[in-house]
Amino acid sequence: MSVTASLPTKPRVRIPFWDNARFGCIVLVVMGHAIQRQISDSDNALTLYLFIYAFHMPAFAIVSGYFSKATPPASARCGASSPTSCCPT
Repeated sequence: MSVTASLPTKPRVRIPFWDNARFGCIVLVVMGHAIQRQISDSDNALTLYLFIYAFHMPAFAIVSGYFSKATPPASARCGASSPTSCCPT
């Protein structure tokens, strides 16, 4: 068993703007699903539904792309997760 020394790390500071942006995207998804049943009865509901669905997916892509890492994941981590995802026991 190998013992590795833990390096002291600074606590991550969360930026409220990005937390609020993620929350806003989640609210748009919920609103889009809630409005979906009314689109056949109302033109306003259809317009709002189309606006939400045109906007929330690009917003998710932008927010998640901002937080993505530029380096590929470690090979040990990929190898450890693939047997369980391919052949669950």
